Amino acid sequence: MRRRFPTIAIIFWSFHRDPDDALLASEVVERIGGGFAAVVHGTVLCTLPLPVGGLMSDTSVQEIVKLIKDFEQESAVLFSKSGNILRFATCALPVLPGFVVTDQGIIDGAGQKNVPLYR
Repeated sequence: MRRRFPTIAIIFWSFHRDPDDALLASEVVERIGGGFAAVVHGTVLCTLPLPVGGLMSDTSVQEIVKLIKDFEQESAVLFSKSGNILRFATCALPVLPGFVVTDQGIIDGAGQKNVPLYR
């Protein structure tokens, strides 16, 4: 039996040209319990469910590797290079070293402090 973990924070990044596609993608991501959805012209191309905090999977390593490869292949029309999905998955994690853009501003990941924008 799979255990569902409560989501404390929702991380939602939308790279879009059409606001309706962004809305549909957010609804799909909510429905699958977190993860990724690729939407073009109102059509859901593919999804990658990541139900643990919207960033991790509760499936086996073999299964998630297959799901990631499938998602990258099916969403390749959206990217100039293949293999970009994990770059997006980590781009807003404030625990990464260096400076990270979050909904709370720019964070110094190593020091875990907000970076003032003006002095």
